[in-house]
Amino acid sequence: MSQKTVFEEIWDNPEAAYALYVDKKNRFMVIPSSKMVTDNHVLVIPAEPVSLVDDLPDARYRQLWELVRITRQHLARTLQPGRGVGTCVWGNQVSHTHVHVIARNQPHDGEAFFDPNLALTTPEALKAVQRRLAFPPVLQKEAEARVTAAGL
Repeated sequence: MSQKTVFEEIWDNPEAAYALYVDKKNRFMVIPSSKMVTDNHVLVIPAEPVSLVDDLPDARYRQLWELVRITRQHLARTLQPGRGVGTCVWGNQVSHTHVHVIARNQPHDGEAFFDPNLALTTPEALKAVQRRLAFPPVLQKEAEARVTAAGL
């Protein structure tokens, strides 16, 4: 039997990962990154442990990117207007597809991705991201409907 990925384990208890959004119907979640390059760095994750984003079936690929769009829009609306929101698929540190969505604070925030000394984020910081960026109920419903439609 193969070992679960870290994200499969999180699916067993998304609350412990300070989830911002959990879609049990479509099997996606949004959580704060455990190694934040800014204080508004989140991950969009499908439930299935597919190693490469391009290996997702077509419908799941469309659903993932629709949720990335929704997450980017949510960060842009929730945080100060005009802040850049970037997206990155890194794909070689965890063998489970995930997309980084990062609201930038400064023009060169992304350079932290290359910092080998980037520390794990504290539980207090993760909880602060959850409080600040949790999807409100109306957005949860809208996101589920849009992600479902993207898979049709």
